[in-house]
Amino acid sequence: MQTALRLKTNVLPGGRIEVIDSHLVPHTEVELIVMLPDRSSEVATFPDVIAFLDSLPTVTRSIAEWEEMEQEFREGRESWER
Repeated sequence: MQTALRLKTNVLPGGRIEVIDSHLVPHTEVELIVMLPDRSSEVATFPDVIAFLDSLPTVTRSIAEWEEMEQEFREGRESWER
């Protein structure tokens, strides 16, 4: 039967993690799963849509790139009508 340990620890300087437990046998291979804190609740809030749009990075595309994107959109729309 497989045993699992659930421990909490703090990240040390240099991004190191130290795990100490009496169940750990020296020179035995173990699998370590690190779960980072859920940051999804830390979503940036904006007063309005314009503020959100202004926060996005600017993207510059060439005329050829725009034409390629438009062609892909056309092909997608045409595939819906079939």
